[in-house]
Amino acid sequence: MLDHCPVCDSGSLKEILNFSGVPQYNLNYSKTREEALGMKLESVHFVQCLNCSFVFNCEYTQLDYQVHYDASRASSASFRSYLADVANKVMGHVPGNIKSILEVGAGDCHFAREFIKLQPADIVFHAFDPSWPKGWKENNLHAYNTYYDKSTPVTPDLLIMRHVLEHISDVAGFLRSILYEEPQHVLIEVPCFEYVNKDGEYQYHYFSNEHCSYFTKESLTRMMHQLGYQKVFVDYIFGEEYLLSLWRKNTNLEISQLVDQVATTSHTQEHVFGKETEPFAVWAARLTEQIPEDSIIWGAGGKGVMLSNLLKLGYKKMPYIIDLNPNIWGMFIPGSGIEVASPEILKKGNFKSILILNHLYKKEIESIVYEMGLTIPVVALFK
Repeated sequence: MLDHCPVCDSGSLKEILNFSGVPQYNLNYSKTREEALGMKLESVHFVQCLNCSFVFNCEYTQLDYQVHYDASRASSASFRSYLADVANKVMGHVPGNIKSILEVGAGDCHFAREFIKLQPADIVFHAFDPSWPKGWKENNLHAYNTYYDKSTPVTPDLLIMRHVLEHISDVAGFLRSILYEEPQHVLIEVPCFEYVNKDGEYQYHYFSNEHCSYFTKESLTRMMHQLGYQKVFVDYIFGEEYLLSLWRKNTNLEISQLVDQVATTSHTQEHVFGKETEPFAVWAARLTEQIPEDSIIWGAGGKGVMLSNLLKLGYKKMPYIIDLNPNIWGMFIPGSGIEVASPEILKKGNFKSILILNHLYKKEIESIVYEMGLTIPVVALFK
């Protein structure tokens, strides 16, 4: 068990959640219910550093993601619009002399394609992700189905990591290992712990085995300063659920000076460290009461997978869960064995309500339901 903070090395830790029975991989969907029910389950033990506010699973074993894995959200118009907004925001802050861009953990490459649209014709975008079955090349995009390391002949001007660091336990060590080329700019996007602890109440379904690390604005800034990078911007985005940040290599200030700058702000934001809130058992019982027998959940991504397992919904109580990603229709959620279905399932069942886990998708889902000629209300479980 890790007994010190991976960011600041402090041993002053506060326990948040110790729970057994969550999927090893949230998005490793199965072709059969039997396989899904037999998926390996793990225990999570989340703690928070009381010095820098970083949150981590202190009993985590690093995953290698050498499994079938589908994290795409490009089927959602709302999410595609969000990715375009991120690309435009970043372009407004990076210099025009960038020639080589490298993205670690590029997923479905939708962000890479959005970013390339805004670049000059001679820009080369290198995308790395070991979950791909093979590499490929299209226009300015070079995709590699491997990890980025020192054996790769790429020297990036801009290094991008979107939704990567939450999957890494030794976050500072990992960054040191991939910043060896000292890129001038680094773009990082991660889930934000201030959102997980929104209004002083933990949203326990965020504490999955995959997401072993959660940053606050302070802990992210502290870590990047330790690595010799100064912020260009650090903003709350996507309904304040994520932190989007751009960093510039600093050659004027000593690293110790950068760390001192953020250390002086420590403990000034009470909400960052969490307040006394309802225990997990109370949270789970309250949410279970809010899920009627004749309802259906929309969203089979990580949060939907976690909620179904934490609340022990199971396929007998909720046979289906809806998702817009056609690649996972007819597949089954690890642990709970619930089948992923297209929105067409709404026409076949007598559903009285549709439950969603992120209110930002509410209007889009309501529009889809309306176009299907249905009047089923869409209810956000979390605000």
